[in-house]
Amino acid sequence: MATRQAPCVAAFDRLEDLRRRHRGLQVAVVSLGGDLDDLRRIVRARRWSFPVGWDRDGVLASLYGVVTCPYVVVARWRGRVQATLAGAAAGAVLEHGVQRAVAASRRAGWRP
Repeated sequence: MATRQAPCVAAFDRLEDLRRRHRGLQVAVVSLGGDLDDLRRIVRARRWSFPVGWDRDGVLASLYGVVTCPYVVVARWRGRVQATLAGAAAGAVLEHGVQRAVAASRRAGWRP
C-alpha cells in the first residue's frame, strides 16, 4: 500500500471486513514507502486490526515484483499461495480469492 493511494486503502478495508467475517483468517499488510506518520494515522483511523509493516525503501516491493497497488497475495493454510491479485483485479475478485483459499485450507485439514 502506498498511503496516498485510495485503491490500496479501500482494498485493505475490504481485507479487514473479510477477516472479521471469516473466523481464523489471517491478514498482514506491507505499506510500500510513504510517510510513516501518515501510515500510522491511516491505520488508526481505519481501525485495522491486522499487522501493518512499512517497507521504507522498497526492498520488499522489489523482491515480490510489486508494480501496482493494491497487490494482494492470497495464501491458504501453511502458506501455500492460492492467488496473486494485482491492481483493479484485486478489488474485484478479492472476496472470491479469499473464499477459495479458506475452502482449500479446510479441505487440507485447517480448522478455524
